[in-house]
Amino acid sequence: MEHQVLLRHLKQVFPKTLRQRCLVHKKRNILNKVPQEAVKEVKAYLDSIYYAPDYATAKLLAKGFKDEYNQKYPSFEENFEACIQHLKCPVGHRRSITPTNLVERSFLEEKRRSKVIPRFFNQRLIFD
Repeated sequence: MEHQVLLRHLKQVFPKTLRQRCLVHKKRNILNKVPQEAVKEVKAYLDSIYYAPDYATAKLLAKGFKDEYNQKYPSFEENFEACIQHLKCPVGHRRSITPTNLVERSFLEEKRRSKVIPRFFNQRLIFD
């Protein structure tokens, strides 16, 4: 619920901004439902869609994926448009704007480094 409210407000404030979903997590969510023997094939197909040369090609490849796999792995269609938004941007920008685990890792590292050490919560512990 809160997620949807946040997205609605972001769209109001930044109406021309494209919302891109993290491809690493999306692929991981899909591949978790795939039998081990099919993971390589499905992953290659997903990569061909998400890293297609252009938006139209991604849509065409996605239709083929849906026809072949959607019955077995229905989570593919969920947020599909948000997964290929980077393909609407110039080719030179895509590598920088495609979300990856590396970007999210930097957020986790910042959180880890900024965590307050519990023993410094009060002055008594510091000066004793």
